[in-house]
Amino acid sequence: MLNKLLATTVLTAALSSACIVPQVIFSSLPNEFRLVTQVPSNAALDKQTITFLAPDTAGASPYRAVLAAGETLNMNFTANTLSINEGADTAFLQLPIKTTYRRMALIDSPENSLKLYAKYGCGPDDESSNLQIYPVGGDDGALTFCAVKDAFGGDEFVVAAKPVDDTNTDCVPFLAVVNEV
Repeated sequence: MLNKLLATTVLTAALSSACIVPQVIFSSLPNEFRLVTQVPSNAALDKQTITFLAPDTAGASPYRAVLAAGETLNMNFTANTLSINEGADTAFLQLPIKTTYRRMALIDSPENSLKLYAKYGCGPDDESSNLQIYPVGGDDGALTFCAVKDAFGGDEFVVAAKPVDDTNTDCVPFLAVVNEV
């Protein structure tokens, strides 16, 4: 009897500290939201809202996704595609310029949109589940979002993507957590 009580107590304690993840996987979300970084190992990048720098001239270049240095715009997620401006500008990964990482940008009708998926997951030091957005790997394999210093000399961190097995610390990987507005 004592062994059974002890086993039940240990199991209950283990389960209460574990993150429970619902099995629901989404390809679309019904409400607008903002993405917030989750990277407890880097206080400067943790809990930063992904914001956007507007194109230099009307339609000449895409919106650039950065951390906390641009305009805060609500996002939409429909059919595995991330967009801003009520769906007018869609996310894609720009080819590397002055860096090895592909920056996330948003523009009207990109040739190859960035495919993403949303699922509940646990953060690195998180005991509860939260809704997260992940980039879907193409020919390059599995991807993760990361933050890298602007290669053009700006002070902001640019949102990019890199292979999950890339251990280079120039682009700090983070979870993109959904924060509904």
